[in-house]
Amino acid sequence: MSCNASTYAITVVIPTVMSPWTMQWALPRLLVSVLRSSLLRHPQSQVIMNHGTVASYDSRELLDKKVLKRLGVRPKLARPERQPMIEHVFGPRAETFAASRFFAAATARNDIIVTFDDDLLNYQLDTLLKELVCGVAKETGFPNYTASRPGLHGNQERFCDAFGYDSVPRSAKNRNRTEYRHRTPNLVLTNFAAFSRVLARRFVEKFDNWYGDFIHRSRGNGEDILFADAAWRLGSGSHMHHLGSHAGALHTLVPSNASYSRVSNHYAVRRALCCCVASMGTTGGGSAVMSSEPSARMLGAQLARCVFEASDMCPSAEDGHCVRTRPTGGLGWQSISA
Repeated sequence: MSCNASTYAITVVIPTVMSPWTMQWALPRLLVSVLRSSLLRHPQSQVIMNHGTVASYDSRELLDKKVLKRLGVRPKLARPERQPMIEHVFGPRAETFAASRFFAAATARNDIIVTFDDDLLNYQLDTLLKELVCGVAKETGFPNYTASRPGLHGNQERFCDAFGYDSVPRSAKNRNRTEYRHRTPNLVLTNFAAFSRVLARRFVEKFDNWYGDFIHRSRGNGEDILFADAAWRLGSGSHMHHLGSHAGALHTLVPSNASYSRVSNHYAVRRALCCCVASMGTTGGGSAVMSSEPSARMLGAQLARCVFEASDMCPSAEDGHCVRTRPTGGLGWQSISA
Protein backbone atom coordinates (compact mmCIF):
# COMPACT_ATOMS: atom_id res chain seq x y z
CA MET A 1 0.00 0.00 0.00
CA SER A 2 1.53 3.29 -1.11
CA CYS A 3 1.34 6.33 1.11
CA ASN A 4 1.81 10.05 0.52
CA ALA A 5 2.13 11.42 4.04
CA SER A 6 1.58 15.03 2.97
CA THR A 7 -2.03 14.27 2.03
CA TYR A 8 -2.91 13.67 5.68
CA ALA A 9 -3.68 16.37 8.23
CA ILE A 10 -1.77 15.67 11.43
CA THR A 11 -1.80 16.96 14.98
CA VAL A 12 1.56 17.33 16.70
CA VAL A 13 1.36 17.26 20.51
CA ILE A 14 4.39 18.44 22.50
CA PRO A 15 4.16 18.19 26.30
CA THR A 16 6.26 20.65 28.27
CA VAL A 17 6.87 22.15 31.68
CA MET A 18 9.22 24.55 29.90
CA SER A 19 12.42 24.37 31.91
CA PRO A 20 14.69 27.39 31.30
CA TRP A 21 17.06 25.31 29.18
CA THR A 22 14.44 23.91 26.83
CA MET A 23 12.66 27.28 26.67
CA GLN A 24 15.80 29.15 25.66
CA TRP A 25 17.22 26.68 23.21
CA ALA A 26 15.70 23.30 22.38
CA LEU A 27 11.97 24.00 22.20
CA PRO A 28 12.07 27.02 19.83
CA ARG A 29 14.33 25.07 17.46
CA LEU A 30 12.10 22.02 17.59
CA LEU A 31 8.98 24.09 16.89
CA VAL A 32 10.61 25.82 13.93
CA SER A 33 11.60 22.43 12.48
CA VAL A 34 8.06 21.16 12.96
CA LEU A 35 6.45 24.24 11.41
CA ARG A 36 8.77 24.02 8.40
CA SER A 37 7.96 20.37 7.82
CA SER A 38 6.14 19.59 4.57
CA LEU A 39 3.49 17.74 6.59
CA LEU A 40 2.51 20.94 8.40
CA ARG A 41 1.57 22.59 5.09
CA HIS A 42 -1.77 20.80 5.14
CA PRO A 43 -4.34 23.49 6.03
CA GLN A 44 -5.88 21.35 8.79
CA SER A 45 -2.62 20.34 10.49
CA GLN A 46 -2.03 21.72 13.97
CA VAL A 47 0.61 21.91 16.70
CA ILE A 48 -0.57 21.68 20.31
CA MET A 49 1.74 22.77 23.12
CA ASN A 50 0.52 20.72 26.08
CA HIS A 51 1.60 22.76 29.12
CA GLY A 52 1.92 20.88 32.39
CA THR A 53 2.34 23.87 34.72
CA VAL A 54 0.78 27.31 35.05
CA ALA A 55 4.24 28.90 34.79
CA SER A 56 4.83 27.13 31.49
CA TYR A 57 1.44 28.20 30.13
CA ASP A 58 2.07 31.80 31.20
CA SER A 59 5.28 31.79 29.12
CA ARG A 60 3.47 30.95 25.88
CA GLU A 61 3.72 34.44 24.35
CA LEU A 62 7.46 34.53 24.97
CA LEU A 63 7.82 31.14 23.29
CA ASP A 64 5.82 32.32 20.28
CA LYS A 65 8.09 35.37 19.94
CA LYS A 66 11.17 33.16 19.97
CA VAL A 67 9.65 30.95 17.28
CA LEU A 68 8.72 33.94 15.13
CA LYS A 69 12.24 35.31 15.44
CA ARG A 70 13.74 32.02 14.29
CA LEU A 71 11.26 31.93 11.42
CA GLY A 72 12.51 35.35 10.35
CA VAL A 73 9.33 37.23 11.26
CA ARG A 74 9.49 40.39 13.39
CA PRO A 75 6.96 39.78 16.19
CA LYS A 76 5.75 43.41 16.39
CA LEU A 77 5.00 43.46 12.65
CA ALA A 78 3.54 39.98 12.37
CA ARG A 79 0.08 39.86 10.83
CA PRO A 80 -2.38 37.27 12.24
CA GLU A 81 -1.76 34.97 9.27
CA ARG A 82 1.98 35.10 10.01
CA GLN A 83 1.60 33.90 13.60
CA PRO A 84 2.90 30.39 14.26
CA MET A 85 0.31 27.62 14.04
CA ILE A 86 0.71 26.74 17.70
CA GLU A 87 -2.23 26.15 20.01
CA HIS A 88 -1.32 26.47 23.68
CA VAL A 89 -3.35 24.48 26.20
CA PHE A 90 -2.96 24.05 29.94
CA GLY A 91 -3.45 20.34 30.43
CA PRO A 92 -6.03 18.95 29.91
CA ARG A 93 -5.82 16.88 33.10
CA ALA A 94 -2.55 18.50 34.16
CA GLU A 95 -2.72 16.49 37.38
CA THR A 96 -1.75 13.43 35.32
CA PHE A 97 1.65 15.01 34.57
CA ALA A 98 3.22 13.70 31.33
CA ALA A 99 0.16 11.53 30.64
CA SER A 100 -1.69 14.77 29.93
CA ARG A 101 -0.34 14.60 26.36
CA PHE A 102 -2.72 11.73 25.61
CA PHE A 103 -5.72 13.71 26.87
CA ALA A 104 -4.68 16.55 24.56
CA ALA A 105 -4.35 14.04 21.70
CA ALA A 106 -7.85 12.71 22.35
CA THR A 107 -9.28 16.21 21.75
CA ALA A 108 -7.28 16.87 18.57
CA ARG A 109 -9.11 17.72 15.36
CA ASN A 110 -7.12 15.26 13.22
CA ASP A 111 -7.04 11.48 12.98
CA ILE A 112 -3.24 11.12 13.10
CA ILE A 113 -1.34 12.20 16.21
CA VAL A 114 2.42 12.67 16.43
CA THR A 115 3.98 13.37 19.82
CA PHE A 116 7.49 14.63 20.65
CA ASP A 117 9.24 15.32 23.91
CA ASP A 118 10.15 19.01 24.25
CA ASP A 119 13.90 18.30 24.43
CA LEU A 120 14.03 16.48 21.11
CA LEU A 121 16.81 17.45 18.73
CA ASN A 122 15.97 16.05 15.35
CA TYR A 123 18.00 16.54 12.22
CA GLN A 124 15.88 14.34 9.92
CA LEU A 125 12.49 15.29 11.31
CA ASP A 126 10.63 15.37 7.99
CA THR A 127 11.78 11.87 7.02
CA LEU A 128 10.90 10.42 10.39
CA LEU A 129 7.52 12.17 10.42
CA LYS A 130 6.57 10.77 7.03
CA GLU A 131 7.51 7.22 8.03
CA LEU A 132 5.50 7.24 11.25
CA VAL A 133 2.50 9.08 9.78
CA CYS A 134 2.28 6.50 7.01
CA GLY A 135 2.59 3.76 9.60
CA VAL A 136 -0.67 4.97 11.13
CA ALA A 137 -2.39 5.79 7.83
CA LYS A 138 -1.72 2.28 6.45
CA GLU A 139 -3.29 0.49 9.40
CA THR A 140 -6.26 -1.72 8.61
CA GLY A 141 -9.46 0.14 9.39
CA PHE A 142 -7.92 3.62 9.64
CA PRO A 143 -9.33 6.10 10.63
CA ASN A 144 -12.43 4.63 12.33
CA TYR A 145 -11.24 1.10 13.24
CA THR A 146 -14.78 -0.23 13.51
CA ALA A 147 -13.57 -3.83 13.15
CA SER A 148 -9.82 -3.45 13.66
CA ARG A 149 -7.27 -2.29 16.21
CA PRO A 150 -5.05 0.82 16.08
CA GLY A 151 -1.36 0.68 17.05
CA LEU A 152 1.52 2.74 18.42
CA HIS A 153 4.37 3.56 16.02
CA GLY A 154 7.87 4.75 16.93
CA ASN A 155 11.57 4.35 16.24
CA GLN A 156 12.98 3.95 19.75
CA GLU A 157 12.39 0.47 21.20
CA ARG A 158 12.84 -1.01 24.66
CA PHE A 159 12.47 -4.26 26.56
CA CYS A 160 9.60 -4.14 29.06
CA ASP A 161 9.03 -7.59 30.51
CA ALA A 162 9.46 -9.86 33.53
CA PHE A 163 13.15 -8.98 33.60
CA GLY A 164 12.40 -5.27 33.92
CA TYR A 165 13.06 -2.29 31.65
CA ASP A 166 16.13 -2.06 29.42
CA SER A 167 17.42 -0.43 26.27
CA VAL A 168 17.85 -2.63 23.23
CA PRO A 169 21.54 -3.06 22.31
CA ARG A 170 22.33 -1.52 18.95
CA SER A 171 24.85 -4.08 17.72
CA ALA A 172 23.92 -7.64 16.76
CA LYS A 173 26.84 -8.86 18.88
CA ASN A 174 25.44 -7.31 22.04
CA ARG A 175 21.88 -8.40 21.23
CA ASN A 176 23.13 -12.00 21.21
CA ARG A 177 24.49 -11.76 24.74
CA THR A 178 22.91 -14.23 27.16
CA GLU A 179 20.91 -11.62 29.09
CA TYR A 180 19.17 -10.38 25.91
CA ARG A 181 18.92 -13.49 23.76
CA HIS A 182 15.59 -14.65 25.24
CA ARG A 183 13.96 -11.20 25.21
CA THR A 184 11.84 -9.52 22.55
CA PRO A 185 11.53 -5.70 22.35
CA ASN A 186 7.86 -4.92 22.94
CA LEU A 187 7.73 -1.20 23.70
CA VAL A 188 8.28 1.92 21.62
CA LEU A 189 8.92 5.17 23.43
CA THR A 190 6.65 8.16 22.99
CA ASN A 191 9.49 10.71 22.83
CA PHE A 192 8.88 10.48 19.07
CA ALA A 193 5.83 8.41 18.19
CA ALA A 194 2.63 8.39 16.15
CA PHE A 195 -0.78 6.88 16.77
CA SER A 196 -4.41 7.44 15.90
CA ARG A 197 -6.81 9.70 17.74
CA VAL A 198 -8.97 6.60 18.25
CA LEU A 199 -6.22 4.95 20.33
CA ALA A 200 -5.80 8.11 22.42
CA ARG A 201 -9.54 8.23 23.09
CA ARG A 202 -9.63 4.58 24.08
CA PHE A 203 -6.72 5.20 26.46
CA VAL A 204 -8.28 8.19 28.21
CA GLU A 205 -11.60 6.35 28.60
CA LYS A 206 -9.81 3.66 30.63
CA PHE A 207 -7.18 5.85 32.26
CA ASP A 208 -8.73 6.58 35.65
CA ASN A 209 -9.77 3.00 36.36
CA TRP A 210 -6.68 1.33 34.92
CA TYR A 211 -3.75 3.67 35.47
CA GLY A 212 -4.77 6.68 37.57
CA ASP A 213 -3.54 5.31 40.91
CA PHE A 214 -0.10 4.53 39.54
CA ILE A 215 0.34 7.88 37.75
CA HIS A 216 -0.67 9.74 40.92
CA ARG A 217 2.01 7.92 42.93
CA SER A 218 4.72 8.07 40.26
CA ARG A 219 3.90 11.70 39.44
CA GLY A 220 3.91 10.93 35.72
CA ASN A 221 6.87 8.57 35.45
CA GLY A 222 6.04 5.59 33.23
CA GLU A 223 3.20 7.17 31.27
CA ASP A 224 4.73 5.93 28.00
CA ILE A 225 4.85 2.35 29.33
CA LEU A 226 1.18 2.56 30.27
CA PHE A 227 0.23 3.95 26.86
CA ALA A 228 2.14 1.09 25.22
CA ASP A 229 0.32 -1.34 27.51
CA ALA A 230 -2.99 0.20 26.45
CA ALA A 231 -1.92 -0.16 22.81
CA TRP A 232 -1.66 -3.91 23.41
CA ARG A 233 -4.90 -4.17 25.37
CA LEU A 234 -7.01 -1.84 23.23
CA GLY A 235 -5.18 -1.96 19.91
CA SER A 236 -2.59 -3.87 17.90
CA GLY A 237 0.41 -3.13 20.12
CA SER A 238 3.70 -1.33 19.46
CA HIS A 239 5.27 -1.18 16.01
CA MET A 240 8.97 -0.38 15.65
CA HIS A 241 10.06 1.44 12.49
CA HIS A 242 13.69 0.80 11.62
CA LEU A 243 14.52 3.82 9.51
CA GLY A 244 17.91 2.80 8.15
CA SER A 245 20.37 5.69 7.92
CA HIS A 246 17.87 7.98 9.63
CA ALA A 247 17.56 5.85 12.77
CA GLY A 248 20.39 7.72 14.44
CA ALA A 249 18.93 11.15 13.70
CA LEU A 250 16.91 11.22 16.91
CA HIS A 251 18.62 12.90 19.83
CA THR A 252 17.64 14.54 23.10
CA LEU A 253 19.36 17.11 25.25
CA VAL A 254 21.37 16.10 28.28
CA PRO A 255 18.59 15.79 30.89
CA SER A 256 17.97 18.93 32.92
CA ASN A 257 17.08 18.97 36.60
CA ALA A 258 13.41 19.09 35.55
CA SER A 259 13.67 15.81 33.65
CA TYR A 260 12.03 12.59 34.85
CA SER A 261 15.22 10.69 34.13
CA ARG A 262 17.17 12.77 36.67
CA VAL A 263 14.99 11.58 39.54
CA SER A 264 16.93 9.07 41.63
CA ASN A 265 14.37 6.27 41.36
CA HIS A 266 13.31 6.92 37.75
CA TYR A 267 14.59 3.65 36.31
CA ALA A 268 13.71 1.60 39.40
CA VAL A 269 10.08 2.67 38.99
CA ARG A 270 10.15 1.77 35.30
CA ARG A 271 11.75 -1.63 35.95
CA ALA A 272 9.18 -2.48 38.60
CA LEU A 273 6.33 -1.20 36.42
CA CYS A 274 7.39 -3.43 33.53
CA CYS A 275 7.66 -6.37 35.90
CA CYS A 276 4.17 -5.74 37.24
CA VAL A 277 2.78 -5.22 33.73
CA ALA A 278 4.35 -8.58 32.88
CA SER A 279 2.13 -10.22 35.47
CA MET A 280 -0.88 -9.17 33.42
CA GLY A 281 0.19 -11.29 30.47
CA THR A 282 0.29 -15.01 29.92
CA THR A 283 3.53 -15.56 28.03
CA GLY A 284 6.04 -14.94 30.87
CA GLY A 285 9.66 -15.97 30.76
CA GLY A 286 10.91 -12.60 29.62
CA SER A 287 9.19 -12.65 26.24
CA ALA A 288 6.81 -9.98 24.95
CA VAL A 289 4.36 -9.97 27.82
CA MET A 290 2.20 -6.93 27.18
CA SER A 291 -1.01 -8.72 26.38
CA SER A 292 -4.51 -8.16 25.03
CA GLU A 293 -5.79 -11.12 27.05
CA PRO A 294 -9.11 -10.10 28.63
CA SER A 295 -8.18 -12.01 31.80
CA ALA A 296 -5.03 -9.92 32.24
CA ARG A 297 -6.06 -7.43 34.91
CA MET A 298 -3.49 -6.04 37.34
CA LEU A 299 -4.73 -2.49 37.17
CA GLY A 300 -5.82 0.45 39.28
CA ALA A 301 -4.74 0.42 42.92
CA GLN A 302 -3.41 -3.12 42.54
CA LEU A 303 -0.92 -2.04 39.89
CA ALA A 304 0.26 0.91 42.00
CA ARG A 305 0.68 -1.35 45.02
CA CYS A 306 2.65 -3.90 43.00
CA VAL A 307 5.13 -1.25 41.84
CA PHE A 308 5.62 0.66 45.07
CA GLU A 309 4.89 -1.76 47.89
CA ALA A 310 4.43 -5.45 47.24
CA SER A 311 7.28 -7.29 45.60
CA ASP A 312 5.50 -10.58 46.27
CA MET A 313 2.86 -9.55 43.69
CA CYS A 314 5.50 -9.20 41.00
CA PRO A 315 6.42 -12.38 39.11
CA SER A 316 10.13 -13.04 39.46
CA ALA A 317 12.02 -13.94 36.32
CA GLU A 318 14.50 -16.81 36.28
CA ASP A 319 17.09 -14.83 38.21
CA GLY A 320 14.62 -12.95 40.42
CA HIS A 321 15.81 -9.67 38.85
CA CYS A 322 12.45 -7.91 39.04
CA VAL A 323 11.95 -8.49 42.74
CA ARG A 324 15.29 -6.85 43.46
CA THR A 325 14.41 -3.67 41.58
CA ARG A 326 11.58 -2.46 43.84
CA PRO A 327 11.83 1.36 43.84
CA THR A 328 12.77 3.10 47.04
CA GLY A 329 12.87 6.71 48.19
CA GLY A 330 10.66 9.51 46.90
CA LEU A 331 7.86 9.04 44.45
CA GLY A 332 8.70 10.31 41.00
CA TRP A 333 8.67 14.07 40.60
CA GLN A 334 8.00 14.79 44.26
CA SER A 335 11.74 15.08 44.85
CA ILE A 336 12.19 17.82 42.24
CA SER A 337 8.86 19.62 41.95
CA ALA A 338 8.67 23.15 43.28
